[in-house]
Amino acid sequence: MASHPLDFSKDLGAPMGAMLLGSEALLCQERRIRKNIGGGMRQAGVLTAAAQVAVDEQFGDGEWGSRSGKLRNVHELAKRVGKMWELKGGKLQKPVETNQVWMNLDRFGVTAEEWDATGERRGLLLDGPRLVLHHRITEDALSRLDAAFANLFQTKD
Repeated sequence: MASHPLDFSKDLGAPMGAMLLGSEALLCQERRIRKNIGGGMRQAGVLTAAAQVAVDEQFGDGEWGSRSGKLRNVHELAKRVGKMWELKGGKLQKPVETNQVWMNLDRFGVTAEEWDATGERRGLLLDGPRLVLHHRITEDALSRLDAAFANLFQTKD
């Protein structure tokens, strides 16, 4: 039986909470197990409200989400960063489809550590060839990232 857990605190920014998606049979089985081991909560409305706000903010409040959803905006931002990389002459390891940009650093003979140090000099926290973007990324951070890209291409051409 296929299932998919969604952690509201880690994935969406709520104070706590999670949801399990799956077939009706799976959810009945999981509910029975949860109750048998003492899982349950009374008067969880406040936490439920926080989780609902997180879902609405991340996905938008329309039936299928809206353009105002932060998640959609972050995905667009990641595509923009991927284009910045490609316009400078870089190659991507895979197409940008989420909030992650996978850059090919090998082409420039740059190690992940060298790339991380380039970012650190510009006040950016980098982790090798994978960039993970979120809704708090500023235009200033994007400018510094673009400068890091330019520096990388300048020193390795």
